[in-house]
Amino acid sequence: MELSGKKINFLGDSITYGVGASCDEMRIPDLVAGMTGAEVRNYGGPGSGFARPCNGYDEFWKRVDEMDADADVIVVFGGTNDFTSSVFALGDVRELTPQSICGAINYTFRKLMEKYPTATIIALTPTHRCCEEVNSYSTGVTLAEVRDAMLKICEYYSVPVIDLWKSSGIYPAITAQRQSKMPDGLHPNDAGMRAIASRIAGLLRSL
Repeated sequence: MELSGKKINFLGDSITYGVGASCDEMRIPDLVAGMTGAEVRNYGGPGSGFARPCNGYDEFWKRVDEMDADADVIVVFGGTNDFTSSVFALGDVRELTPQSICGAINYTFRKLMEKYPTATIIALTPTHRCCEEVNSYSTGVTLAEVRDAMLKICEYYSVPVIDLWKSSGIYPAITAQRQSKMPDGLHPNDAGMRAIASRIAGLLRSL
């Protein structure tokens, strides 16, 4: 895909928003713009997720309605905040209403495919994080389960996925990795942002 001049909407959480980047130009959407010549819109919301609102930002599925309708490409990057919710259970990947994490993921992609029938939609699974990846709340959801649910749902809808859990090259539980790419154990720094942006640009060019 030739990306110069294309319009890309990025829907995500604090990582998409740019927490961890040294400046706006080092945020993932801005890096992708610089690599490709595309026009980007950043719909990142710190603390939010597919099923979880936070800090005044609605859940992903609600924010789909707020996004510009003329996008050529949609990039969805989330899940890490959903597994920490004490409210939402994982649910089943067949659920179509946003009362669970799986239901909200499903509902988000259905809304995107209905709103953007001719756009290219891609998804990114969560990266590993330094803190415990098993929810200590009563829901007992693990980050790996959220990632697996995203893979299954995206396969169902034929949505290409960059599986950052498997192939980001970022594993912050190792001190040297954390210091070089993800100092707080959750938000990539400039080097980590660049690594993720490069994968997005590479996948989009290959489609």
